[in-house]
Amino acid sequence: MAIISTSISPPSTSLPNQALLIVELLERVGSHLAPPDLLSCVQVSQYWNSVLIPRLWHTIDDRLYSWACILNMYVSHTAPRLLRIVKAAQDANRSSSSSNNNIRGSTNAIEEGKVLGQIALDVWPSKRTETVRWLFNVFKKYGRYVRVLRVSWPIVIRVAGITGHCNQLQVLTVHRIAMRQGPARNREEVAVRRQQYMADVTWTENYTGPTADWPGFWRRIADEDDEARFWSTNPPYLLDEDPLWLNWGIVQRFWILVLRNPMLEHLSLGRGLKTLVPFTSQGLVYYILGTLSRLKTLDNRFMGLELQKVLEHTSTTHSGRNRNLFYFMDSGCGSVLRLEKDFAHLTTLAIKGSVESSYVLMFLKRLANLDQLFLGRITLSDEGQSLFVDTDDSYEDKSCLFALSGLHLFLVGGLTAEYKPIHEALATHLIPRLPLLTQLTAEVLTPKMARALATHCKQFRVFRQGGDDECINENLTVKTELNVVSILLESCPNLTTIDAIQHRIDATYLAEHPWACEATLETFRCQIIGFERLTFEEYQDMSMSEQDTIQLPSRGAAEEKYKRSQEQHHRVYECLSRLVRLQTLDLGSDVKSAEFHLFGDGGDEPTREVNGRIHLIDSNPIMDCLELSLTSGLDQLATLGNLKVFGFEGLDHRIETAELEWFATHWPQLAVMRGLHIDDSETLNKRDTKTTRQRQVMQKLRPFVHHESATPTSILERRLHMAF
Repeated sequence: MAIISTSISPPSTSLPNQALLIVELLERVGSHLAPPDLLSCVQVSQYWNSVLIPRLWHTIDDRLYSWACILNMYVSHTAPRLLRIVKAAQDANRSSSSSNNNIRGSTNAIEEGKVLGQIALDVWPSKRTETVRWLFNVFKKYGRYVRVLRVSWPIVIRVAGITGHCNQLQVLTVHRIAMRQGPARNREEVAVRRQQYMADVTWTENYTGPTADWPGFWRRIADEDDEARFWSTNPPYLLDEDPLWLNWGIVQRFWILVLRNPMLEHLSLGRGLKTLVPFTSQGLVYYILGTLSRLKTLDNRFMGLELQKVLEHTSTTHSGRNRNLFYFMDSGCGSVLRLEKDFAHLTTLAIKGSVESSYVLMFLKRLANLDQLFLGRITLSDEGQSLFVDTDDSYEDKSCLFALSGLHLFLVGGLTAEYKPIHEALATHLIPRLPLLTQLTAEVLTPKMARALATHCKQFRVFRQGGDDECINENLTVKTELNVVSILLESCPNLTTIDAIQHRIDATYLAEHPWACEATLETFRCQIIGFERLTFEEYQDMSMSEQDTIQLPSRGAAEEKYKRSQEQHHRVYECLSRLVRLQTLDLGSDVKSAEFHLFGDGGDEPTREVNGRIHLIDSNPIMDCLELSLTSGLDQLATLGNLKVFGFEGLDHRIETAELEWFATHWPQLAVMRGLHIDDSETLNKRDTKTTRQRQVMQKLRPFVHHESATPTSILERRLHMAF
């Protein structure tokens, strides 16, 4: 962060307090403080104010802190704050009317309610103007400090574009627009909206003067683009059939804001921009992209663009040097994906939606330096050609190799017969041409795909399961093949990550097939099943005294089963104990379905009790899983001294207080546990008292261990989150 020049000198103070006046120290401390704490710091003294103000205004995200409360005042007469005032007046009215007071008192209450409501409506225009002026002054005074701007309110877009002081942005993100109304119901409402808009614009432009850089720029675009010419001469706010409350002026201000920030490195054009205007010129977008000489990441979800034109306008910097670009696009918006030219500057391409298989090789051939490829779904091509087979006659070598290191397929249709040809072609034709592949994300892994990775990709390191949902419910989970993940563990000596919680390995199979990656594996998220586990009744049979053996012939069978189970557990524990570099060990998942998160839990979901714990019927625990008890051999995992994440949710794990004490003692770096967290189900939180008690015990033993659910986050979303 740049240090602002100031004439303010540090005040004289005692020697012990002089450290608090060191600029570098203040800046370092300020970088770790949240905006509310920074706001308190800048009020300490004029010296602290001068040093920390740039840090306070480094990032503006109008979804956080008090922004929504302030901006709600601007929206309309339906804003929450005004509604609360009117509702309070109405409540007072109803309360007085329903009381047994005399008629005169009731009449006074009614009149009082009407007066309060009218006062609220009368002060509304002044409140709107007050909000706009405050926002204008913020960007005029502090806009030069803003480096990261994340917006979801059009008024913020318009004011930031008008002031001209917000011109040092490095990150600009548009989220879903929060301030939107439906179509106007009549001409009178259209006239009122237009009058409110023009009043606000007139006030702000009287302070800033006309925007000099937009008219000439727009004329150049309109000369080349017929659709742009139409919208420039017929802006929506001049039409009686105004379909949205927003207007062409805000669209102008947004692109002016982008134009004034040529140093932008990350630009996110979210779906919220769709609500600004029914159409935005493609030529406008292409031209502006060409002005961003430092652009590294582009996220486009609001309109269809031609991939080739985007790459043409972002191909080189102003100095002529190539640069790397991460481009995310939504093919569902009508984007055109075909490439007729080669481009060397694109290193990461992410496409949400369906992509025909014929395009995959086109991307690999045309994008020579492509390193990471993210595809939502591969569909069968209509051209009748073999999947992933090069049919381009201009390429003499039909089996040329590609330098791709990461292939991420988030939805390939599971193991259904319809998508079996895609799995076969991936293993037969595509993976053999990717010798540098180190990462693969796929919804499912087939044996042929696993063997192809082991044979052709000698440096392969990471396999992740694609898709967005994780659940142990067999009716919701993706069907996978048993032991297929073990092929990678046995054959890839550089493997570091297996993140595939819906895939399963049989315990007996695991013990009989040693892993080649014992010295490198750091993350293991996979179910280990097939253990012979004693039921609660069988444990009771074994606890009976010897004199009762005659009356209990099943005791001998239980003892034999227990011996087999112990041997099975010890062999698996021995295999896991050799993973000395392991940082994440996650053996289960109990994440609810998308429907549960959408509609919530009414508190009356059907449940069942298993070994003292309450489970939803739809998420019954895995019963043949690894028993995580000291009696089963858990202490063999004392070698996992680097373990940071331990997950066992959704398992019949048999963990008790003794095991929790063992975790706290033998895993000093443990930071996250998944299995004792506060569940998002109201039913489970109220009834599962055993989990609550154990979480409290663990919090006393290790208060800094975080308890969470293993909510899945795709690698693409993590990359986008890091970028923006």
